[in-house]
Amino acid sequence: MDHAPCRLADVLLAIKESESYGHYIPSVDCEGYFRAETGVVIGDEKGDMRWNLYADDLEKQSEETISFLYELLK
Repeated sequence: MDHAPCRLADVLLAIKESESYGHYIPSVDCEGYFRAETGVVIGDEKGDMRWNLYADDLEKQSEETISFLYELLK
């Protein structure tokens, strides 16, 4: 049985519902970088921890991005 992909919107909503939400309001810019409400990049600007907007599915993201999100949401 196939399952629906986990999209960027799903991830942002999960962050909003997590306990870490109180620290900042997450967003993603047009290059896929995660940003705090202050505009500061969350994670790494080298490109390792950004959402690949062309492959909008969690399973198609880099290992660095998946690890970053795991740490953020645990």
